[in-house]
Amino acid sequence: AQQNEAPPIGFLGAVKHLQIVRLPDAGRMIQTEASIIFRLSNSIRAEARIYQDEVCIASAELTIFVGPQTLP
Repeated sequence: AQQNEAPPIGFLGAVKHLQIVRLPDAGRMIQTEASIIFRLSNSIRAEARIYQDEVCIASAELTIFVGPQTLP
C-alpha cells in the first residue's frame, strides 16, 4: 500500500515449504522479509523469511488472494 492508504485486503490460500529452524527468543526483535515470486489476476505467490539477529529462523512459500479492488 502507498503511504496513507489502507493495506490490501486478502487471505492466505496456501502455505508451502514451511521451515521453522527455531522459535524466536522472547522479547527480541524479528524482521520479516517477503518478495513476490509471481502475480496472476488476484493471486500472488510470495516467498517469506523471518530473521533474528540476521539469521533466518523460518521461511515459507505463500499463496495470497487479494480482492480485485486492492490490486494496482
